[in-house]
Amino acid sequence: MLKSTIPSGQGREEFLESIINQQPLPICRFLPDTTITYVNKAYCNYFRKEASDLLGTRWIELHSKNEQQKIWKHLQRVAEQKIPLNFQRKTAGLNCKTVWESWNDTPLFDSEDKLEGFQSYMIDLSQLRFPHTLEMKRDFLNSILCTIDDVIWAAELEPFKIVFLSDPILELTGYKPEEFYQNPELVNCLEADFDSDIMVKMFNQAYYNGFAEATFPIVDRNGVKKHVQNKMWLIRNQEGLPMRFEGIVSDISQRENSKQNPCAWSHDKDNLLATVAHDLRNPISGIIGIANMLDRRNLSAEHLSYTNLIRMAGQSALTLIDEILEVSELEQQCFCIKQEKVLVNEMLFQIVAPFEHMAKEKKVAVKTALPEKEIFSSLDQKKFTRVIENILSNALKFTPEGGNIILELAETENTIRISISDTGIGIPEALQPYLFDKFSEARRQGLTGEKSHGLGLYIARKIVELHKGRLHFSSQENQGATFVIELNKTA
Repeated sequence: MLKSTIPSGQGREEFLESIINQQPLPICRFLPDTTITYVNKAYCNYFRKEASDLLGTRWIELHSKNEQQKIWKHLQRVAEQKIPLNFQRKTAGLNCKTVWESWNDTPLFDSEDKLEGFQSYMIDLSQLRFPHTLEMKRDFLNSILCTIDDVIWAAELEPFKIVFLSDPILELTGYKPEEFYQNPELVNCLEADFDSDIMVKMFNQAYYNGFAEATFPIVDRNGVKKHVQNKMWLIRNQEGLPMRFEGIVSDISQRENSKQNPCAWSHDKDNLLATVAHDLRNPISGIIGIANMLDRRNLSAEHLSYTNLIRMAGQSALTLIDEILEVSELEQQCFCIKQEKVLVNEMLFQIVAPFEHMAKEKKVAVKTALPEKEIFSSLDQKKFTRVIENILSNALKFTPEGGNIILELAETENTIRISISDTGIGIPEALQPYLFDKFSEARRQGLTGEKSHGLGLYIARKIVELHKGRLHFSSQENQGATFVIELNKTA
């Protein structure tokens, strides 16, 4: 089993700091009283100070005294609403030129929902305030937004006026952004048959609460009805007064149409997912192969750690792809398992053997209780092997050193019973209802960082049900778990 080579301790901090220091925006963190606890290089460069001169000082003191009260109110609003908020201010820069700064502040809370502090980054808006660079900035913004399928928009208040629309508005509505700028009433041409109060309520909610979202139909230039989702938020100026709305409009027509024909949509979606997953296998396998090749080039320890990270990410992606493909196969209406008479004792013995070696590395004991009497059942052996492997793998993930995993086989007159028990950390009661869901909310990292995609137990139950069997479990937190498979027996 591959182990992470991400540096730990001081090495991990240096690794993460090197990434943050590459960011061009000034970034800092500070406590609720604004005592600075972290700054990146861009932050130091912006204020022309060393990190040692900034750490431990109060962020609020970097602002003029007549602004500090406004900033305190802004931070209080950020903490109360528990969402990132923007604060803009005009100040005299270090070269005595006027600078417009946009500070984006995010509240940080601990596990008990107590405010720990804030993380802040700053964007210099000075150039946007001058007409000769406005077009250049707009072109730069469009070059970024052209990769986004959703429509990004902004509208000024008092009076209401659309000042920006990203290019996807043309595909969504049939109208170019310039047409909306020249004719604000054009928005009314998009209205379909829906409750007009939705728009009024949405704008009122955004104005008073800072954020709102709504779903409603529109009619494009060609008379085609579409469904859109609009998310919008309020931007305030440096005095804390409402200044403009910004938002994102997404075309959700396909999702809404799928509600009318869920079977067809589900079938198309699964086929698409399976096709994409299948086509991804080759390039990801190629990436892993290149990482393996680089290992033989006498790389430094640092570079070897990077190639190992690439290989781990590739292996994780391949595992997910294989699981997606297996789910797609199992969910096909025409899929049939290929059953044959199987000696269950022998099958379980062969499955457990490789797990004993992996368990030994983790100092976990794997024990079996297989009867001497031969027990047969009609199984698709390849698929059913997957069931046992998934359950054993989960048991190994969540059983600490010194623990035990026990696999037992028993029979009644008409059924056979396979149980896998462990002495691990158990399954919290809140997660148990979701354990067999696809992409389950109950997925957790293993005790040594093993990842889960939330598909293993879904696949296991699906295969057992295709065998007309039953898979169930019992568990208490910190007291292990037991998974039981019940199958019909054949003579």
